Amino acid sequence: MAMYISKVLLATITALGFATISACRTESPPGDEAESSLDAARHVDEIRSAFHVTSQIPVAAGSIGTGDADAGTMAVERHVTPVIGDSIATGYERVGVGLRMKDIAISEVDFELPTSADGARRLANHGVSISARLHAASHSPAEIADGYVLYRGALGERTSVVEQARADGVKDFFYFPERPASENIVYDLDLGAGVGGLRLVANTLEFLDLAGVPRLRVNPPIAVGADGAVVEARLEVRTCSVDTSPSILSAVRRRTCGHRSHRWPFLVLARRPLAPAPTPSS
Repeated sequence: MAMYISKVLLATITALGFATISACRTESPPGDEAESSLDAARHVDEIRSAFHVTSQIPVAAGSIGTGDADAGTMAVERHVTPVIGDSIATGYERVGVGLRMKDIAISEVDFELPTSADGARRLANHGVSISARLHAASHSPAEIADGYVLYRGALGERTSVVEQARADGVKDFFYFPERPASENIVYDLDLGAGVGGLRLVANTLEFLDLAGVPRLRVNPPIAVGADGAVVEARLEVRTCSVDTSPSILSAVRRRTCGHRSHRWPFLVLARRPLAPAPTPSS
């Protein structure tokens, strides 16, 4: 068996492969402030500890105990890090049907997460706003877990979606205890105020303002297996016209979109959360 986790939020996707994760749940109490659940935090910690990626970093040979190495000799040091990184959020507050990070000012992107898995995720930056709903998601309630937001059973029994707040946006991770029937993760996307067009280049989706400047971006998603193997996922946009030219546009035309689709491998993880796109220099 294998555990699959995939994460997406118009910026990030992560999927994990085989592992055994408990399925018990503690509901968050109603109120203006979303309370953190100890059980939810334990569930997120189990997923984080089950999936890692390994990187090799060049270092001076002498710094890793090879004292007899010649001066200037370089060696490679192995680093193992969890796929799901640390969250910058210290807590969330309920605002209508959404959850807002208490210290949202520390994020470059203004975002709001839904109180249930089938709700709208809303993001905005420099006057450009969008919302995305996870297609075919259940009404599973949001649980607060030490800075993360967790939706258990979002895409089927024992599946989980974990939201990680970052300084440059938010990342979505999808966990599957076994291979899903459909290897696609689909979001229904609505373009809000200020969106002039979409551009899809190098497996990266950008949301442009009315002047053609990219303001929000979905970075290339990846899938990570339980063995740490990383596979690139494919980002697709359907029922919506997109520009595929890498050049800066002088003019854009507004389009309406039906939904966005991500081709699913093992663990799908966008390299970064819904991040603000770099402003081109003049």
